Amino acid sequence: MTPSRIAIAFVALLTLVLSRTPLLNLLGYECSFVLGIALPPTIGLLWLAKQSNALQKWRASLLLIVLPPFAMLLNMLFVRNCDYFEGLVFYILGPAMGSLFAFSLAVAIRSVLEKWQKTAFLLIWLLLLLVPILHRLYASPQIYFFNHFFGFFAGTIYDKTIVLDARYFIFRFETLLFSSAFFLIAFRDRISSFPKNELFSKILQRFPAWAFLALPLLILGLLLAGRNESFGIISSHQAIKKTLAPIDSAGLWFASPTLPLQKRKYYEKRLRHELQDLQRIIGMATLPKVHIFIYPNSATKKRFTGADQTEFTKIWLNEIHITEEAFERSIRHELVHILFGAYGIPHLGLSTSIGILEGVAVALETPDISWRQHDYAAALFKLDMAPKHPEKLLGAFGFWTGLGSMSYTLMGSLVQFLLEKYGMEKFKQAYAWAAFEEVYQKSPEKLISEWKAWLQEVPISQALENDVRYRFSRKSIFETECPHTVARSLREAWAAFEEKNYPLAKSLYQTALDMTEGKNPTAIHGLLAAKIYGAANGFGSPQNAFAEADSLAEKLEKTLPARFTIASARLWTGFGQKEIAVRELEKIYSEKLFFSYSLAAAIRISLAETEFDFKSISSLLCAEEKIFLLQTALDSAQTSTQKSLVAYLLGVELYEISRYEEVLHLLLPLAPFSKPEIEFHRQWLILNAAQQTGRKDLAENAAARAQQISEKLSGTAAKQRFVSERLRLY
Repeated sequence: MTPSRIAIAFVALLTLVLSRTPLLNLLGYECSFVLGIALPPTIGLLWLAKQSNALQKWRASLLLIVLPPFAMLLNMLFVRNCDYFEGLVFYILGPAMGSLFAFSLAVAIRSVLEKWQKTAFLLIWLLLLLVPILHRLYASPQIYFFNHFFGFFAGTIYDKTIVLDARYFIFRFETLLFSSAFFLIAFRDRISSFPKNELFSKILQRFPAWAFLALPLLILGLLLAGRNESFGIISSHQAIKKTLAPIDSAGLWFASPTLPLQKRKYYEKRLRHELQDLQRIIGMATLPKVHIFIYPNSATKKRFTGADQTEFTKIWLNEIHITEEAFERSIRHELVHILFGAYGIPHLGLSTSIGILEGVAVALETPDISWRQHDYAAALFKLDMAPKHPEKLLGAFGFWTGLGSMSYTLMGSLVQFLLEKYGMEKFKQAYAWAAFEEVYQKSPEKLISEWKAWLQEVPISQALENDVRYRFSRKSIFETECPHTVARSLREAWAAFEEKNYPLAKSLYQTALDMTEGKNPTAIHGLLAAKIYGAANGFGSPQNAFAEADSLAEKLEKTLPARFTIASARLWTGFGQKEIAVRELEKIYSEKLFFSYSLAAAIRISLAETEFDFKSISSLLCAEEKIFLLQTALDSAQTSTQKSLVAYLLGVELYEISRYEEVLHLLLPLAPFSKPEIEFHRQWLILNAAQQTGRKDLAENAAARAQQISEKLSGTAAKQRFVSERLRLY
């Protein structure tokens, strides 16, 4: 069998495997990345083979390049591909350009070396493939990579939104320059000399024509590569520190320079207390220096690191990358990763088990206010929604190919069980190498059986079952159609929505909906919201907007967010009968599905019993406008009930901008609210505001009151833990 046929057979087999693998079975980023790893070295080695003639190699190379995209085009008869042409661009920039680079490198090596040609090529391939990536992954903040062979790798942490941008084209221009230089070196004997003249004669006596052409290309390529940081092709800590500003005296923690002073102080204080609390729980003698970068938004974080919607930690560098929006819910999770690095694999701080690595972060993170991890895990097993073999979640493949939220929840519950039953010290010993049998004297399967048996004793209410069905019945990215194209449309639609460009938002949400055959819940909810908000701003008839929104909501399997949006909008737009909106809110309130929705429904139901003008809490208003209108409403409130509710709402808005003294001034004098959700939240706000102003006794009283009220709410144990851990933190 000739080298050409071997290469064709290999690529054909690989393409067949990809066409049968979810997410890789359509021409797009993932498929192009895998082909970018395999196709360039295949073509490079083909051109170094001595058995085939040049014509056979040319034919085979062209077939190797054309075969995968053509096969994926045919595969569209069986698999939906929402944007084949974008995938084709990914393919051209990835494996196709990588193959050009590999071909030029191979023929250059062949022209220079008589022996060890394949060895030299493979060494260069491995060096260029691994060394820059490993260096930047280990030493820089970025998780994305550009490479002359495979093209572009979006990141070691997965985001659905992967787009083509100018960086990729700039980088491939560099590839083209280097490839051209290699071609000139390879075919130097065939390049005719320049016409003899006085201008070039002296230069050409020392430099042959091919070198005269190749050197400028190499120099230009190197000059462009030297500016890769300014292009966004690579990133550095120095670049981030020029954009952000330190918030602590040691210069370890950074945030936006425009962040209000009060918020900077809050971040600094919160981080100190979180670290001290975790140090005590884990049992550490000393704390490492932790570098934390708090970005103003996900776009800034993505520009420097490559991570869009995902917060992440580089444990071996003791550094965290997080947005302001995610700080409250995620910072403790990321800090756990850093601190457990002391017990991980030397120089990496990782565990060989991704389930254990993420599980301990979930077990020790800021608790969920609705339910405990044990509650969710017990219900998942009872409802037969958990994996049949949960031990597979300990490994990377099982953990990442399933539904992410379920993997995190189950492993968090397992680790919490191990900590509660066997203690922290044993877990720390087992952490690095997942040494269950050595430390616990039991296999992972035996420990998981113990955990599952213990979970059977956890009480499971109907409210918990409803919550679990709602929360964990999504598809993983491997089961969804056109995940990146849809995610990009949704992101662009949300950006238009935030800018109050509701016609554009409607168009983009409709595009996402069309690509998913009208099934994507985020697109449906976004579209109905854009229609309602657009009508409120004069883009269309309110009557038609609400009628269309009601129709869209009926298409949703999970209707809660849409129903709440519509009912709430009926109140603040003033369109239609208030009683219709209140009845829907009462239904949402009775379902007790999520605490946040129950709280929001309770507030609106209570306000509807007064003469409150709901325009004061319109979703179209900014924080300053809401504060002004609520202060006006407070001054003019006619009844004590209305006055208390408006004071509470004003306190909520002031808490969001860290005006804690004013929060206490408003909330402390209020009589207890009849709705336990509102009263629990009031005490929670008092607890936090008291902690931020150094009033320990007041914080303890608020915590005790919140604990007492939680007895009237679903998920009592979770809420009590939520309160007690915040009280302990300060």
